[in-house]
Amino acid sequence: MVVLHFKKSEGNQFLFETTTAIKVDDLIVELVDVNNLRLKCDRAATALEDLASKGPLKPEGIRGLDEEGYAEYLKAEDITVSDGLK
Repeated sequence: MVVLHFKKSEGNQFLFETTTAIKVDDLIVELVDVNNLRLKCDRAATALEDLASKGPLKPEGIRGLDEEGYAEYLKAEDITVSDGLK
């Protein structure tokens, strides 16, 4: 059993366990597959975080507003936070 440390950058690194009997070509294919899957998962997680922060479930008038814009919306509409999030 061999553990490889794959490091493309400080933020993109992982450990990969393999055997010594594997061919280098096969190992490269496996490493590329794992790295690509990790990158896809990272992009999906980032997209979900963005979706949660801007959210499709918020009222139409406040979708996509950051904290500052949301505070201005609340002042302009003269509503409470609980009214805006129903």
